[in-house]
Amino acid sequence: MNLVFTFCTLATSNILFMYLLMFVLGLSVTARYYVGYTYNLEMQPSSHHVLVSTSMFLFESCVSVCVIIYFWGIGDRW
Repeated sequence: MNLVFTFCTLATSNILFMYLLMFVLGLSVTARYYVGYTYNLEMQPSSHHVLVSTSMFLFESCVSVCVIIYFWGIGDRW
């Protein structure tokens, strides 16, 4: 769900629709962090909890850095 809303946010040019998407993204953060993370850990064997947690947060950090670099790169064109 977050991935779809994020791509829609990047693709839209309507500011009101973007505000709506950002609001929905803010509401879904709780589900992604707390429910999704806990559910993901419950599906893994306890010996893999550290590996799964580390890879999940590392991937999320890399995505955040890529978004920052993307907007930094297009910032001069706006």
